[in-house]
Amino acid sequence: MIFLLLSILSGITIVVCFKLYDRLGINTFQAIIINYLTAFVLGFLLTRKEMIMVLTMESGELLSALIIGMLFVVMFRVLGKSVQKAGMGISTISAKISVAIPITFSILFFHESISTIKITGIMLALTSLIFAINNTGILALTVLTGVLFFRERLNLINWVGFTLSLISIYIIFV
Repeated sequence: MIFLLLSILSGITIVVCFKLYDRLGINTFQAIIINYLTAFVLGFLLTRKEMIMVLTMESGELLSALIIGMLFVVMFRVLGKSVQKAGMGISTISAKISVAIPITFSILFFHESISTIKITGIMLALTSLIFAINNTGILALTVLTGVLFFRERLNLINWVGFTLSLISIYIIFV
């Protein structure tokens, strides 16, 4: 349960940071780059340096790691712009549904085989992602935070979605 709560809080913290960057006039791209450099340095210092070098240099994974790292920067940049322009709720929903992008990327560029079982698994994963408690919790808290702290306005469909997410959380925990 604690890991679920930490995951929900982490998810909403990212979105709130992007919203605050806009309000405080902080360059989102620079903040993302500084975050990545900080994470790299901490990861390097807190893990076995030899293991990192062996994994990336000898197995030829360095190029893949760099490409994926750049894609994450691009994804966070797009998420940041989305939060600042479209709002926190709709951006969170879009980000959760966008899990299909890395799956498609791995099929197209890493030549992952496609079978009926894999397609069924992907479809089930996407379906469960939409209804998962973690994502529902992130969605509900993000919408609530946007409304209460950033005065974002919700239309009828947004309110219905927010209400349904609260009902689903209640049903799961009762």
